[in-house]
Amino acid sequence: MQKEIAVVIPVYNRATTVLRTLESVCNQTRSPGILITVDDGSKDDSAGAMEKWAKEKDVPFDIRVLRQPKNMGPAAARNRGLQEAKDYEFLAFLDSDDLWPEDFLERAYPALCAHDDAVAASCDRQRIRPNGTLRKLNDNAELAANATRWIMRHAGGVASCTVFRTEFLLKEKGFNEENLFTTEDIELFMPVSLYGPWLHLPGKPIEMDRNTPEKSGEQLNLSRAQKDSFYQWVKAAEGVYASYPACLDKVERGDAYRIFSLLWACSTFQYLRNMQLGKALYCAVVTPIRFLQSIVYSALGLLTKAKS
Repeated sequence: MQKEIAVVIPVYNRATTVLRTLESVCNQTRSPGILITVDDGSKDDSAGAMEKWAKEKDVPFDIRVLRQPKNMGPAAARNRGLQEAKDYEFLAFLDSDDLWPEDFLERAYPALCAHDDAVAASCDRQRIRPNGTLRKLNDNAELAANATRWIMRHAGGVASCTVFRTEFLLKEKGFNEENLFTTEDIELFMPVSLYGPWLHLPGKPIEMDRNTPEKSGEQLNLSRAQKDSFYQWVKAAEGVYASYPACLDKVERGDAYRIFSLLWACSTFQYLRNMQLGKALYCAVVTPIRFLQSIVYSALGLLTKAKS
């Protein structure tokens, strides 16, 4: 009989912050089958803190603390956890500064069991800014309506609020771009979204907390630490869209190129803020090209529909 749910948490230099995240897994009203933490070469003995925590816990599931030989990035750490959990039917990634509502797994498991063709199920997201204020609640019903487009438009960002059917993560061989320290979600989750429906789990949102590590002086969110995150984002999205013909069934070319033009514009402004003028100029040139392509593809699409 296939095992139920595995939880994988990559950790880097968050010896204090991660303990809150681990507790949110233990507090689930439906326990996972296993909790796997992967220390990504931390310098603050995050692994030691997690091992001490695990020894003190009395829980009805296995807890494993794995250690990477050096800091290899979140994609490599998640891949290590994925291989450790490959015999589990479902897998949930959880970032080390995020907190699940107590009934998250209890909502996800029966929803996925009731829809054999579903690739994943996501709850809503409540993001907390580094200064502690709340951002607007993210209702992920739109994600379920068209997961491919949503991931392209929003740079992934759904790992922590999602339970995946493990077989589809393995079909794509996990995170192929292990060298990426941000936008790695796009490289895996966009292709996974093409296999079948993506479910929405109404109810309490996950808390995506950027305040706790900021206050404790621990590792910042990697997307904030990268000065070219928008450039990496648009390159990843364009690459997946070009490599998987099935993306066209989910996102028409005109719509896709509108999204790309927006992301190139954001890349321009990000490089300007960081005084990288040469790269900003390059992105500023590509932006109108992608916008014109969106107009051309949209017009061709309308013409094709009119003829049919």
